[in-house]
Amino acid sequence: MFELQRLGILDRVDCISSVSGGSLPAAYYCIAQDEWNPGNVQRKLTHPFASDLMLAMLQPWNMAALMFSDWDRSDILAGRFNNVLYSRGGRNLTFQDLRADRPRLLINATDLQSGKKFVFDNENFDEITTPIYRNIRSATPSPQARPCRSYCITSHFAIIPRV
Repeated sequence: MFELQRLGILDRVDCISSVSGGSLPAAYYCIAQDEWNPGNVQRKLTHPFASDLMLAMLQPWNMAALMFSDWDRSDILAGRFNNVLYSRGGRNLTFQDLRADRPRLLINATDLQSGKKFVFDNENFDEITTPIYRNIRSATPSPQARPCRSYCITSHFAIIPRV
């Protein structure tokens, strides 16, 4: 994405459509303020999320929740995404926090029960205050986590330039 930005292409993009792990940088780009620079993005996106997940799973209160509720490892991982990437000043960021000067964000998932595509976007979710990390969690099945309860999909993101 930085190469596209360097070439002036990213400034002419209307939509970024993402699935799976590609939703992490796509959403971060659309929500980041002054933090969008190669060093900061590299540091944040290479955060040891898998290590965080494993350590959190060993905490007694999390072990109990994992065994006796429908709360799962994906929830722990989503919380780490939120803490590292999608919160500002202790507040969870939502689709309302997406930057107006950045492309429209489309986070794609698949409803596992019907097999139909579902798209999280600011047109449908601006009025809903669900934290953005929960939408990304739905589109990002983790190899360390069991599959999402409702939504799952494959990988990467696509940039749709203006015509």
